[in-house]
Amino acid sequence: SQVGTIETLWLDETDLVGSRNAVEWGEALTEMKSLKKLIIQGKGKFEGGPFPDAMLLDGGIQFFEGVAKSASLERLSMFYHGYGKEAIVALGNALTNNHTITEVWIGEKGSTKKDEVKAAVEKLKEDMKDRIPKVDIYYMDSK
Repeated sequence: SQVGTIETLWLDETDLVGSRNAVEWGEALTEMKSLKKLIIQGKGKFEGGPFPDAMLLDGGIQFFEGVAKSASLERLSMFYHGYGKEAIVALGNALTNNHTITEVWIGEKGSTKKDEVKAAVEKLKEDMKDRIPKVDIYYMDSK
């Protein structure tokens, strides 16, 4: 059998990644040796939500533990997943252990944890300011 390579995986407004399968996604990321960009936009409170099956919620911690083991990932963009500051702490641990990631985008929309996540991302930026290689961290603020 022949294995293809995926360098960019973009899942937009999807329920394919959620708290019910966060561990499996984390494990899959570890195995994806050529993945450079991962963009996952959950549904969160999008258009009639919330859609809990389309959000990482507390599963964000396990997801980011898998991200830490990805040997090729350079850019990570995660939007509308309803996780809290604990998941952002797990993301910080991933960035400490994984030096291939140099760009991170986080965003929430309509989440009750939006302010908490924004504050945690700002703290993460501060914590990572001296990381080598440099990592650019952005919070996308949407209504």
